Order: sequence, then C-alpha cells, then structure tokens
Amino acid sequence: ANAEPELVTGSFAYSPLAQSNFSGSTPYDFRAEYEGEALAVLTGDGSLYRGDFHLTVDWSPTGTNTVSSYVEDLRTVSGGDYLQYGGFDVRYIQFYNVTADSSGDIGLAGSVTVTLRYQDSRIDDTTLPGTNSLEGKFVGTSIDGPLGVIGAWTIDASSEIGMKGAFGAELAP
Repeated sequence: ANAEPELVTGSFAYSPLAQSNFSGSTPYDFRAEYEGEALAVLTGDGSLYRGDFHLTVDWSPTGTNTVSSYVEDLRTVSGGDYLQYGGFDVRYIQFYNVTADSSGDIGLAGSVTVTLRYQDSRIDDTTLPGTNSLEGKFVGTSIDGPLGVIGAWTIDASSEIGMKGAFGAELAP
C-alpha cells in the first residue's frame, strides 16, 4: 500500500540586491515606509494566500529604531476569499515588537505579537497565541535608506490559522 506523502509547507524571500550595510551613525531621525506583497501558506491544508505588505521604520541616530508592520487583504490565490479566523474575514494581520538592527547588516528579527483586525470593525481585534515571528533583511542602498526589505513570517500552528509567509517590499516614494 502506498502511503500518502506528508504535506510540507514553507516560505522564503529573495532579492537580487545586496543586503544593506550600515557603518557609522546618522545625525538624523527619519521615517522610511516600504510597500509590497506577501504570500502565505496555511500549514494545515496548504492553502495559498496573497496580500499587501506594509512596513514602517523610524530610524534613530541612537540605534533605537521602531518598526510597525502589517499584511492587508490576505486572500486565497485560487478564489480571492479572505483569510478567516473564527468565521470572520480578516482585514489586517498586525505584527508588534519587531526591531530593526542598524549596526552592520541591517535586519529585522524577533518573536512578535500578532493581532488580527477584521473586515467588520465591530468585531474586537484578536491577539494570537503561540510563538510568532517576523524576520527579514533590508536590501539596497540610497540616500533615503535601504531600497527594500524582504523576509518571512510565521503564525504559530497553535492558533486556528498557523501560517508561513514571505514578503518583499520597496521603499515608498
């Protein structure tokens, strides 16, 4: 008897640009906003999703950089149906507690808090359990900061929507 193959899911990100490198300090505080796409796979059934990715970094000369990030309108690739949680359509997946390192190779890392915000704004936001992550690298160089950011994120399988995703975003004008 032939056994069913095990479903294995994952994600990765790639850029032809070299990783951004920062050596020294800047006397300026500035904000850089990145916009792009996210792809994700549900770890349970392998459903594929696509959505918009947003990341904002407030760069600081002290190295205490603040990051906010979210995925918007994550929908199935095949039918365009919204990601659902608890029977409700999800509008935003928000990532909190992300840090941006500004010494040497610039990157994102950390165990993050993930909150879901729904299409129906009357429904309270949901903070997901488990160990979630968002990691990435800034790529390219310009006077306005790195030209882009790429990376991957996970939502722990202990939630109803365990996912592995990847993102790529460019510096917004």
